[in-house]
Amino acid sequence: MHPSIQLGNEVRAALRIRSRIATKDLYEMIGRAVPMAQARFTVKAAWIYNLNP
Repeated sequence: MHPSIQLGNEVRAALRIRSRIATKDLYEMIGRAVPMAQARFTVKAAWIYNLNP
């Protein structure tokens, strides 16, 4: 991977972590329970057909 792309990915990952920590701290300061993250989608098994028997 190109170094500039890798650096951008690392910076965004760090910002996501800081955002989660800040949100958790905010909820603790106001005395509320931190809401649980809900799944964005559910993976269900599907039949796979063999198109080339």
